[in-house]
Amino acid sequence: RDRRMAALAAIIKLSPAVPFPGSSFVPEALEFFAATRGSRRVLVAAPASEAATGLTGYLVPLGYEVDSVLTGRDALAKLIASPDYEMVFLDARLSTPEPGLLIQQLRRDGRTARLPVGVFSGEGQHERARRAVRDDPLAVAFPRPYAPDTAQWAIAQVAGLSLIHI
Repeated sequence: RDRRMAALAAIIKLSPAVPFPGSSFVPEALEFFAATRGSRRVLVAAPASEAATGLTGYLVPLGYEVDSVLTGRDALAKLIASPDYEMVFLDARLSTPEPGLLIQQLRRDGRTARLPVGVFSGEGQHERARRAVRDDPLAVAFPRPYAPDTAQWAIAQVAGLSLIHI
């Protein structure tokens, strides 16, 4: 997000008089950044509301506004629509699309390409979560947190991904 904003600022400062490769993306980027609400937001995508509610309960006291959705498709739509999301948490049980495919879709879009992703898993889903993040340095898998200390650890792991891979 920061690199994209810096590139956009440089293009505007240069004020090119002729089209250049990628110039058609400038209006899209301006629109994307103009949509900011200036808040710290996190998206939680889980097919069951109790999983999203549990994680939300740990994120709100840390100063995040949390949105939740039930499908991967809805997650992608929300993430593309707002530049305010700092990270996203995906339940390993997600479908349409499943977490691994959703992460690939996020990486192909400039608006979400650098977004840190945490894939959390319950009993019997740990391997699916690990496969989803296997080849992505901006994604991490962890067991679903059931206590404040493990939740804070998991949130710190995901938040730290953007700092490590600048």
